[in-house]
Amino acid sequence: MKLIVKTTDTFMLFDPESGDLVSESRPSVVKESSFIANRMSIGHLKLLGQVNDDATDSEFAKTWAETKDDEKLAIESFISEYPLPAVEGEEQKGGKGKGKGK
Repeated sequence: MKLIVKTTDTFMLFDPESGDLVSESRPSVVKESSFIANRMSIGHLKLLGQVNDDATDSEFAKTWAETKDDEKLAIESFISEYPLPAVEGEEQKGGKGKGKGK
């Protein structure tokens, strides 16, 4: 699994574990790592979404440009293009399920 993250201020981060770079100017796609988890826990990074391992930051950069820097649209589009594999017995996020009493 890879993560879509963004910095909480105007700074760039380099993950020494994976070699991934988090841009200061747009969300970035990075591998899940203890460095990224640590930076999220101390408030340097915000998690925006999760995608499968085929996703790349360069592909996200293209989506970002195509959506004219519309963060919500870019993330929704990219997640739909690189969805996480469905887990057996669990419903996909955002799916319509049966609620209580229905």
